[in-house]
Amino acid sequence: MIVGGGGGGDPDRAAFSDSHPFNAQVWSLFADQAETRDCSVDRADPVSMDLETAVANTRQLLDREAGSGALEAFDASPDASSADKATAAAVAAVLSSNKAGALAALLAAARDEPDDPRHLVNAAGLLPDFDLASEALAFLDAAEGMGAPASTPYGLDQRAVLLNNRGRALLALQRWDDAASVLQEAYELDPALAEAATNLSLALLCQGQRDEAMSFARAGRYRENPGFTEKDGVSTPKPEDVYDLDSGVGATDGLIPPMELPQTPGDGVAQRPSLSALKQEVLDRTIQAATDTGRLLVEVAGANPPPITKTRNDDIMLAISAINTDDGAVAAEWQAVTETSDAAFAVWDEHFGPAGTVEQLSDACGGDDWDGCMRTDCIPTTASAHSEWLGHLEDLDAALRTWADAYYPMATAIAGHIGNPGQYQLAMLTIQGQLDQAFLTLVSRAEEFAISEDHDRELCVEGFGPEPEAPELTDAPGGEPCSMPTGDWSITIAGVSISIECSDWTLEASTPGPIGAFLQVSSKGGETTIFCGPTASLSIGPFSAGSKSGFYLTSSPTTGVRDFGYRVEPASVGLTGGPISLNAASMESMDFSFVGITAYLPGV
Repeated sequence: MIVGGGGGGDPDRAAFSDSHPFNAQVWSLFADQAETRDCSVDRADPVSMDLETAVANTRQLLDREAGSGALEAFDASPDASSADKATAAAVAAVLSSNKAGALAALLAAARDEPDDPRHLVNAAGLLPDFDLASEALAFLDAAEGMGAPASTPYGLDQRAVLLNNRGRALLALQRWDDAASVLQEAYELDPALAEAATNLSLALLCQGQRDEAMSFARAGRYRENPGFTEKDGVSTPKPEDVYDLDSGVGATDGLIPPMELPQTPGDGVAQRPSLSALKQEVLDRTIQAATDTGRLLVEVAGANPPPITKTRNDDIMLAISAINTDDGAVAAEWQAVTETSDAAFAVWDEHFGPAGTVEQLSDACGGDDWDGCMRTDCIPTTASAHSEWLGHLEDLDAALRTWADAYYPMATAIAGHIGNPGQYQLAMLTIQGQLDQAFLTLVSRAEEFAISEDHDRELCVEGFGPEPEAPELTDAPGGEPCSMPTGDWSITIAGVSISIECSDWTLEASTPGPIGAFLQVSSKGGETTIFCGPTASLSIGPFSAGSKSGFYLTSSPTTGVRDFGYRVEPASVGLTGGPISLNAASMESMDFSFVGITAYLPGV
């Protein structure tokens, strides 16, 4: 599951969004809506104010919506007794789709640690959801005067985070050109801050720069910069760039069953029944696999996995199917299969096909001894054609085995990211089905020639050979669900428990104390990304004390948790529990950063 990293001491990263395809047509639909709904709104000027006024305005909004005394009750609660606890409460509130509660908690954190700019930056990411864009700008102006924080979770550039939230406030004011300028700077400072690219996409769209907007919308989908395969307007990240491919099942005998090829036309006649039976056996396996797939789809769907788990598993299945595409990882090997198969068919078509050699000989022979004429010419020409065809078929057999040796380890490595056994069986059925279809190509090409030789056996063939023993069809050796040593991790923050293992994800939330008083406050419904990392003085699980370790989680009131990922410094990989094992009972040991992003153009 770990991707990226490598040389140069860079940290390893994994992000569910990095494996998700980008559909240009779907994005265009969202863009059309955004142009009509958002880009035509009148431009507004920010209201200049100091931090004290901005905080007062924010508290007034919370008091007005939540009721008199609710904010004071939270300020006096244990959740607001320290900046760490208040930040933990803010995270819990966001995960409970309660941005108003998060905002109240962040005000408390800023009160408890007035010299830490992160609390103001975090709050500024939420303020535009409450029509407080000018207040957000005042928060950010004050944060800029505080200098750099002691640590930054996920290794994000803190100035990039600040500029992103400034850009979001400017978007709320419909100041598209101003927003584009600061968002461009934010993204250039830290390309891992995908939120800046997403926001920049809207700023460009509303200035009529649609192509550039789509480019940044795609960039906003990914934490890393993967390569893509392109097909029908869909950009699919290349598996080698977004999955760990070290744990697949290695190349082994038996992926493509051994098969005795007809060496002469007589062998073709003799093998025709066994080849037809073998072809039917492969087709029967395909039908059974389709039945098993239908049963497993019902079983997996019945488990009602969270949307993020379903999306991740869909991405994994798509990645497996994309291995053979035109610019896929084994495209060259599959192209060799296609070319040798076509070459074998071309020989059949030239000899036995319509207007082929056999038909031409038939037309040329006449008189009383038509049979003798045909045998005189057809037997040697068929033997010559068979020899040419056999060379191509041997090449096809070799190409299939070369392809399988490249395809199977990669396909099983990708499938190994799946945690659910039923979903994993679906993946393995897909992989075995691809091997069966590849073998069927060989069998069909062999049967094709044998059928024609058998049909014309009295005129074009002599010396029939014995029927060989049919090969036994077996399944390729299977791996295990989530076979790589990723372990699992969970973290509990103020009543919210997050657990992730391989592709599977769970979230359990309870009402986080006094913050629940603010649930009645509604916002515009945008997404919020939470970044978590260790403090400078502590190390937990795989996360070292450096500022580049941590995880992120994107949450929306309408979709719940939509994405997550983690980043681990090289020094921490291999610690007890696997490279993403994390268990923490409270917020005391973690720091968070919120990065507000717009809901206008969701990553698609």
